[in-house]
Amino acid sequence: IYGYRMSLWAEHIGIIEEDFNHPESLECMRRVRQLGQHNWDQ
Repeated sequence: IYGYRMSLWAEHIGIIEEDFNHPESLECMRRVRQLGQHNWDQ
């Protein structure tokens, strides 16, 4: 599951960050949301 999740994020977000190793963390959720918002705004 870990590899699949990291692969999906790399594919859709375009980067892999340390926060992605802890998807349950608030920091990870905030970062993914921030990156998604940035992509949406472009």
